[in-house]
Amino acid sequence: MSALPRRHPTATVVLAALALVIAVGLLSGVVVLFLGDGRPFEQAVIAERACSEPAFVSEREACMRAFMAAGQRPAVASR
Repeated sequence: MSALPRRHPTATVVLAALALVIAVGLLSGVVVLFLGDGRPFEQAVIAERACSEPAFVSEREACMRAFMAAGQRPAVASR
């Protein structure tokens, strides 16, 4: 019975570090996609519920855009 060839311990450490870098990169990419939209999800849900009456999708989307624009306030940094 032949044994599997052994890798050097250095190669194992390098591969583990590479796997960690890839995992962190994927996780941070998902976080950026969820948070980088520019508007909080809560506001989008409120606008969707407020504009549920129009029958046509285009009217509903226009209502939601108007609702979101009316509710937006400029973000000003304060000290």
